[in-house]
Amino acid sequence: MMVRKCFFSTLVTMKRIVLSVSFWAACAGLAAMELVNLLQELSLISGGVTSVLYLYEVGTYSNFWVLYLLFAAIPSATLFCADWENRYIRPCILRGSKQCYAVATAIACYLAAFLVVLIGDSVFLLLLHSRYPWVLPENIEGLGIADSVYSPLMSGAGVYLYFLIRTLCKAFCAAFTSVLALCLSTVITNIFVTLAAPVIVFYIFENFLILFEMPASFQIGSIAKGHIAVSGLGTTVLYTAVLFTLCAAVFGLLFVSSVQRRVENG
Repeated sequence: MMVRKCFFSTLVTMKRIVLSVSFWAACAGLAAMELVNLLQELSLISGGVTSVLYLYEVGTYSNFWVLYLLFAAIPSATLFCADWENRYIRPCILRGSKQCYAVATAIACYLAAFLVVLIGDSVFLLLLHSRYPWVLPENIEGLGIADSVYSPLMSGAGVYLYFLIRTLCKAFCAAFTSVLALCLSTVITNIFVTLAAPVIVFYIFENFLILFEMPASFQIGSIAKGHIAVSGLGTTVLYTAVLFTLCAAVFGLLFVSSVQRRVENG
């Protein structure tokens, strides 16, 4: 019974998010941010020959690349803040339970952030492809892809799979940091702090892991960029999905516990 209630509550929350202006604005904002991120590089090319592959890779080394986490968090990480402020949380709990509301919100937050990156990145790639080819042979060599696990994808329809894998890696990371921000919002119910949390936490994790010389397979930045190859392509995606989903699950459980305490204490 509880599982069914949580399932339908998750559907209602997802519908609420996807039909909101903020969701589609976040998708558009993410795509626009990534284009702006490349303005300097595009001005240097100035009509020259380049590829989507090259531009996409260059974009990952920009200081503003990490802002995609902020856009991914916009539609869903602030749900608790909004519900608490507007007292919407009360009728939600009456229809189900505190636990059901919290579980549904955490799952919806994860899924919504994932979708924002998937849609936003797809729009960004299609806009680039409207002017540039997907791949150029010299870029494959120059970016070191020829000797990587991605090498077999550099021709034909494999290119689409390559960009899908790279986007999925980003999306899983964004889903995790959004759930973390959602959890934080139960402690500090400030929308601006909540939205800033994914970017701040990303930098803290990144520098902490580098400082203690953790293996590359645990460095959040490299994993999110799809630069970590574990055995093969399938294993790489599975590793990324499992790692970020488990991290999100931990903070999701903390969110559920925190919501229950917050509601009980008023």
